Amino acid sequence: DPVSGEPTAYRPPVYPLFLAAIEYWNGAEWGIGLAQALLGVATVWLTIDVGRRLGMPQGGLIAGLVVAIDPLHLYQTAQVMTETMAAFLGILCWNLSLRRRVWWSSLLLGLVFGLACLCRPTFWVFGFLGGCGWLVNRIRTFRTLGWQGGAEIQSAVVTLAGMLVVVAPWVNRNYQ
Repeated sequence: DPVSGEPTAYRPPVYPLFLAAIEYWNGAEWGIGLAQALLGVATVWLTIDVGRRLGMPQGGLIAGLVVAIDPLHLYQTAQVMTETMAAFLGILCWNLSLRRRVWWSSLLLGLVFGLACLCRPTFWVFGFLGGCGWLVNRIRTFRTLGWQGGAEIQSAVVTLAGMLVVVAPWVNRNYQ
């Protein structure tokens, strides 16, 4: 709080920390603009890659083109607001979730999802629904095929651990 000097929890910390890092390195306005533009370009590229990973390379190109010319996305990229970073982190989560599951990709997915939640808390809903869907699928598989998927459970635990590593300091700060 600017008046009392007491810490507040009004805003999730990722985007303000991102801006502070740019300012620290003397980025000023041009640095923020460049960073926003790079996030926008990376969002387009990741959208195209998600289409490729889903087996729809032409669809990915079309989706990437739509993201590249979307007036709202272009407008928000020019603003100092969380939308551009949230779009980037969201598509990065999707991209990472489509990769082959090894421990480090699961950990990276958890870390990025944690950052997304600390950028825009609405990502928690996506994570909760995705986790519920995964759990229902595991229960259904267990009922029909018996115990299988130990590697999937290990991957889920590593993903959850990565997310907790990122989110725990913020939760602890708010608790204090």
